[in-house]
Amino acid sequence: MVAVQVKVVDAGSLYMSWRWEHALDSPRVVAVPRDLVQDALGALAQAVPSARPGESAADALTRALTRGPLLDRSREVVLAEGLSRALLPHKLAMELNALVEQGIRPHLRIQPSPSTAFVPWEALRVDDGERTVHHADVSVLPPASVRNAVGRRVSPYSPTGRVVG
Repeated sequence: MVAVQVKVVDAGSLYMSWRWEHALDSPRVVAVPRDLVQDALGALAQAVPSARPGESAADALTRALTRGPLLDRSREVVLAEGLSRALLPHKLAMELNALVEQGIRPHLRIQPSPSTAFVPWEALRVDDGERTVHHADVSVLPPASVRNAVGRRVSPYSPTGRVVG
């Protein structure tokens, strides 16, 4: 199996790096300006039933389950396409497509950043009617900042916050 490790880092812009297991000495890196991904991530945050700042859990459930895009197929498709356009770098998409065209099903290993941890990577729309999971095996790892230390301090996500706490 051919595997690619994708790491996402929040540092003002969204930095994405990936490297293929067969080409470890050729990593790729792109910086995506935050304003190019913010609308898609904001739409996802609005869609999921997780409480946003100043919102109760009940309000979050009501928001997501009464007017959220996940309840309507056409609106969910628009959301998934927007996330795909914003979060899959063109070069990575081209590399994945080249493998799929050869009949190779790659393993996509995503290590998201805190701001992209909610992204349903396997459900991103990559083709007409197709999702990432139709063309690749997808594994989502914990964000790099998450550790299993007894005394770890969890910092709330802030787009202007420090990269390393």
